[in-house]
Amino acid sequence: MSTITLALLTNGYRVDYIPIDYFPRRGGRSSFHPVRDTYNYLSLVLRTITYFNPLKIFLPVSLLMGAFGLTKTVFDLTVHSRFRESDVLVLVVAVLIGMMGLLADLIVTHGRARYLPDEPHIARELTSALPPAPASGQEREHVEPEPTASHGRTQPVKR
Repeated sequence: MSTITLALLTNGYRVDYIPIDYFPRRGGRSSFHPVRDTYNYLSLVLRTITYFNPLKIFLPVSLLMGAFGLTKTVFDLTVHSRFRESDVLVLVVAVLIGMMGLLADLIVTHGRARYLPDEPHIARELTSALPPAPASGQEREHVEPEPTASHGRTQPVKR
């Protein structure tokens, strides 16, 4: 799996897998190292998911930390009959991790909105720029889109 595949999957695109033929190695040795390459692969997956969808990482960590903090608080109150500083610390860390995840998600969503065009807007823009349908027996004039400076959007140009 490549980085582009992970990027497409985390943005909700459909990815089709096409089987390919593998042939035996003709010479040389594999440079695959199980421990180092597995660590690098998992690190890449974690960074990619954090980059494209940070709540998938931060929210579970925050919820687990919050559940641990609540469990520890209930235990300390029932067994020791006191509320400890460590209980407050664990709960505050859980809230901070959750807030950091929400902030990261806001940044990603804002960045995505700037670079991904609004599809219905483009569809309206392109259909409104098409010439009217020709009368029966006439050919439609060829219109070829040409990129403009406005965020790579296309404007129809008559040739």
